[in-house]
Amino acid sequence: MDQQLSFQVSVCPWSELSERERRFFSFGDSYLPLHPNHAAQIGLLASADAQRLSSWAFASIPAGWPDRTDERFEFEEQKGVAGCWNDDERRAEIRHWLFERGIPFRRTVYLVYERDRVVQTTWRMVIRYWDAFSWSVGYAMVAVDHTLRWACCFHHEEMIVFGSRATILRPKGRYRRRARVRPTNG
Repeated sequence: MDQQLSFQVSVCPWSELSERERRFFSFGDSYLPLHPNHAAQIGLLASADAQRLSSWAFASIPAGWPDRTDERFEFEEQKGVAGCWNDDERRAEIRHWLFERGIPFRRTVYLVYERDRVVQTTWRMVIRYWDAFSWSVGYAMVAVDHTLRWACCFHHEEMIVFGSRATILRPKGRYRRRARVRPTNG
C-alpha cells in the first residue's frame, strides 16, 4: 500500500500478526480466513508510529469531534448502525453508505482506535469489513487518510459520522452538500 504520508511508518502485515493481535478485530467465521488479497491490505502500525500518526491526525481534526465539541467539519453526514450486527441487509446498506462518501477504493487509510493502536488498510477494506473494524471500538475509532481533508468516526453509540473540509466527488460524478449535523442528546 502506498502510504503517501510526510513521514514513514512501520506496519506489521496481517499475515505476521499474532493470534492475540488478530483477535482485536472481530472478523467472524464468515470472514475467516481472509482472502490473501484482503489480508495484504490490512496491517497494524508499530506502537511508536501509531502514537506519531495519532498526534498528527488529531492535530487536524476538531478537538473532541464528533460529539464533545461545537467545532465541526464544513460538511458532515451521519448514519445510525443500530440493529445492523445480525442483519445482512442493514450491513449492506451501511457498506453502500460508506461507498457513497466518495473516497477512492485504493486510498490508504488509518484507523485510529487509541493513541498507540492504529490500523493501516484501504478504504475498500473499510467498506468491506466495516462491521469487523467497528466492533472493536472502545469509545470511537476515527478513519483518516494522508490528506486529512476528511474523517470518518465509528462511534460506540452505534453511529458513524463522516466529516469533510470540502465537498468530495461522489462515485456517480455528482457533488452533494449536506446540512451540518449536530449530535443529539439522549
